[in-house]
Amino acid sequence: MRSKLDFARFICQNLSDQIRQADTKAAAVFSVLGIMTAGLLSRITNIKVRLTDWPIESLVIYGIAGLLLIISLKSAIAIIFPRLSKGKKESLIFFGDIVNFKKKDYEERVLKIDDEKIVLQYSNQAAALSAIALKKFTHLRQAFILTAISLVWVIITLIFF
Repeated sequence: MRSKLDFARFICQNLSDQIRQADTKAAAVFSVLGIMTAGLLSRITNIKVRLTDWPIESLVIYGIAGLLLIISLKSAIAIIFPRLSKGKKESLIFFGDIVNFKKKDYEERVLKIDDEKIVLQYSNQAAALSAIALKKFTHLRQAFILTAISLVWVIITLIFF
């Protein structure tokens, strides 16, 4: 039973590490988006022409650049946004469930649980963590793609307009 318990712990730790990696990569996406936004805003503020005097093409190009940045930012926020569920007092591992226990009840359940049920608790936690990791990496892929498209568009905008 000990090897099953170690395996279940390993899987949960591995999934938690992958979730942490997605969050770290999201920080890089935020940095790139921040630099692009600063470049775009700097260019706009340095242009001494009133907005109504801009050629329509420039307004459209800058508008698209801004829209791409906003969409990219939305994807990046989806990566780091916490995914929480209401606790059900079922898991002895998930903080959302633990907080719903009275301290004494939680302690009693922990002391009474056998190794097989611990493995099941870790297995359920692993299933929940894998769903979170999948969502985060799906949003991360989307954020990378949108940020790359935004980067190209912003560079073209800054060079040619």
